[in-house]
Amino acid sequence: MEPKEQILSKFSSFSKQDQIEIILNSFIDARTMLSDQSVDITWGDIAKGFTVTEEDIFAYIQEHKSTQQYSYTKDDSHDGVYIIEENGKYKYFNQERGIRLRENIFDSYDEALMDLIKDKIKLYTDLKK
Repeated sequence: MEPKEQILSKFSSFSKQDQIEIILNSFIDARTMLSDQSVDITWGDIAKGFTVTEEDIFAYIQEHKSTQQYSYTKDDSHDGVYIIEENGKYKYFNQERGIRLRENIFDSYDEALMDLIKDKIKLYTDLKK
């Protein structure tokens, strides 16, 4: 097996929980799991080896209720995902290099969270193509 195939086989053998955690963390943790940085591997390569479904991701989040770790809750300059409560409403946006991308306002935290989850799943399904 070639080095790239060996490395990718590690990702496909991850448990569904590990795969979901990587997806929810926007594949950031996957970078630290690569044992050979000299091999050209894309996030799409990693996603194609995953077996989880959208339903698995939703079920995991509903069961664990641990989604606040995937977003910032106070306005800041960090790149990342934000869900911020402001005047009884919840702003959800991605921020990159100080620029807010796709900002939406929701009546509840759960609605904002569902939008965040849909974005994570869309990233995952787009990478699998």
